[in-house]
Amino acid sequence: MRVHTKSLFGVSAVIGIFGTVILVARGLGVFYNDTPSIPEGFWYSTSKPSPELGDFVAACPPISAAKLALERDYLPAGHCPGGTVPLLKQVYAVPFDFVRIVGGTLRIQHGDAAFSHSINVMKTDPEGRPLPQAPGGVLSASQYWLGSSCPIGFDSRYFGAVQRQNIISVIRPLFTW
Repeated sequence: MRVHTKSLFGVSAVIGIFGTVILVARGLGVFYNDTPSIPEGFWYSTSKPSPELGDFVAACPPISAAKLALERDYLPAGHCPGGTVPLLKQVYAVPFDFVRIVGGTLRIQHGDAAFSHSINVMKTDPEGRPLPQAPGGVLSASQYWLGSSCPIGFDSRYFGAVQRQNIISVIRPLFTW
């Protein structure tokens, strides 16, 4: 069997270019999301200094959540302090909000306004392993509650609020589908 060096070179070049584009994009603050947690596609980091209610963010999960995510293959390995890739989620609650989960509803008291999100809080993961349940409560001055409408999303409903220092940036859609 004869190997076509031009074909091998072409395939190698495409792989190399694709890898370079991903590395450059990541260095420029572009994230790729292929999960149902937020719209799939490419997102870019903004210079917005602090997340607000409803913003989308890239955030590192707390160390204990990252450890669980790696052990159970919920998230791939990455550069967050806990060893995972960042989560891309929506900000459901901000500092000083009161958060509680009642049945399948996430209730948030944000100042004088009250919000509800219908969410699925699983007792076990799809493999039947028990999942921790976040207790809720009043968020401190540096805490944010991150979530998604994805029924099997891994977010604050399982590991609680995220510290501001864990939030890498507020993100905006670049190209989503």
